[in-house]
Amino acid sequence: MQEIHKSPYCTISYEADNSLMEISYNESTYQMSEAAYKQDLEIYCQKLQQYQPSYTLSDMQNFQFTIAPEVQEWVNALFGKLQAEGTMNTQVRGAIVMSADFFAQVSLEQTLEDSQVEMGNESSLRYFPSRQEAIDWLLQR
Repeated sequence: MQEIHKSPYCTISYEADNSLMEISYNESTYQMSEAAYKQDLEIYCQKLQQYQPSYTLSDMQNFQFTIAPEVQEWVNALFGKLQAEGTMNTQVRGAIVMSADFFAQVSLEQTLEDSQVEMGNESSLRYFPSRQEAIDWLLQR
């Protein structure tokens, strides 16, 4: 995996051989602001547009930021806009390794499911307890 972006809260990597993009959040998200979350997500969307991966892996195991309902709406609007513009691959198969933080996990599930519905791609998203299980499912190992 080649690191293509790093912030205080997450790392975005890309593996060309498998057309796999990964966003991995770290423990610092407990102090993440709404503005920082939005900025990282906008950069992630730019990278999705740039690389057009076939597979995405969101490692949220250490994600501790609770996404407020108005931010969830913002996320849905962002993905809806990208889908409407046709600038992002909407047939991406996505795997999410879930957060251990209950409130963060619930807000993540709501946000991710809504954004997948917005893009018409809800059937290709799955949740996993471990990164390895997620990768195995994505790459059908």
